[in-house]
Amino acid sequence: SDDPNVFNPEIFSFRRITLAPMILLFGFAFEIYAIMKKPKNNN
Repeated sequence: SDDPNVFNPEIFSFRRITLAPMILLFGFAFEIYAIMKKPKNNN
């Protein structure tokens, strides 16, 4: 609803409470792994 006085229980949905933080943390962990990983030495 566009009315700010109407409460929308959708803000407590599974996607916003559980799924989004898990994807965010996985992304941060993958980013840290990609930065810290040593490249293969192809000599």
